[in-house]
Amino acid sequence: MYGLVRYDGYRFRKFNWQANDRFSLAGDFVSALWPARDGRLWIGTNSSGLSVFDPATERFENFQHDPNVASSLGGGRISALAGDAQGGMWIATDQGLSFLPRGAKSFRQLRQEATASGSANRSLLSDKVRSLLLDKRGRLWVGSSNGLQRLASDGKQFETL
Repeated sequence: MYGLVRYDGYRFRKFNWQANDRFSLAGDFVSALWPARDGRLWIGTNSSGLSVFDPATERFENFQHDPNVASSLGGGRISALAGDAQGGMWIATDQGLSFLPRGAKSFRQLRQEATASGSANRSLLSDKVRSLLLDKRGRLWVGSSNGLQRLASDGKQFETL
C-alpha cells in the first residue's frame, strides 16, 4: 500500500500524491513520521521531500529539495525526523541534516565538510544521515553511515562519540 492512511477511530482515510493538487502528499513512499505538539503530522518521503499535514484543513504543505536554492530542504530522501521543544524540525536526509525553525520556510543545512589532513573535523561524519534523537536535555544525536555524533551546544559543530 502506498501513501498515508489515517484512522480516526471510525474510518480509514487514504492520502496520496496527486499531480494536479499542490496540497496533496509530496510522495507516496512514506519513510518517516513525527507527530508535532500542535497536532500537525510531519511526513518524510523516500524521494519526494517533506510534507506537513494539517488535520484541521486536511491539506499538506510540501517542501522539496532544490539544488539551486541553498535554503531549500537539504535532500529529497528523508530517513528520520525529530521535533525540538521550540517547534523546530530536524530532518535527516541523504544529503546532510536540515533544520526548519518554527514558522520558517527556509532551512538551515549542516553537511560533511572536507578538512585539511591532520585537522579536527567537527562537521557531520557523513551526509547520509540515517537516524535522529533529541534527548531529555534537548541535545540532538545523529546517526549516519559513518557513526554516532551529538550536535555541540553551539548548534554548528558535532562531537563524535
